[in-house]
Amino acid sequence: MSKIKIISNPYQKKIAYHRWNEALQQWILVDMENNGNSKLLSDELTSTFFPFAVKNIVNVIF
Repeated sequence: MSKIKIISNPYQKKIAYHRWNEALQQWILVDMENNGNSKLLSDELTSTFFPFAVKNIVNVIF
């Protein structure tokens, strides 16, 4: 089962995503370098107020 950590900064309206890497036993930032084609990296899901984007984030994750 995959683990995803969502970190929201409501003052800057920024959302960051991390995924758990079992082999390294650490959280890896989901960014263009590690996951360039992830829909989580769209402006709609990274530059917004978290409560307004929750439904879209959950839909992308599932």
